[in-house]
Amino acid sequence: MKTIDNLTKDEKSLLLFAECACVDYGGIYQPERLNDDDRQILKAWKLEGFCDHGRVASEHLTSTRSVWLRLSDGAMQLAHELRIERARRMWAKRGWISTDEKRGMPVG
Repeated sequence: MKTIDNLTKDEKSLLLFAECACVDYGGIYQPERLNDDDRQILKAWKLEGFCDHGRVASEHLTSTRSVWLRLSDGAMQLAHELRIERARRMWAKRGWISTDEKRGMPVG
């Protein structure tokens, strides 16, 4: 079973990319955004049932998006956990403060 702890950095990055494609673009994406390592990971994930992917039918091609992918429920849950982790990490290293922080008020 996949967990955040046993994913490589490349797998985490690809999973977040795939989640974005699924949520924001209905599962289609630009194939040139993937490198050969990403494609190999997707192949392995497909065999494991972690995701499914393929080519968009020719009559539905757009000039930029010609492949699709769908993440399993487990993959979507893991992506959600990664988003939370990333959001916390990004918040901790932000380069700005709020007006409440400037005034000395506690911030959520």
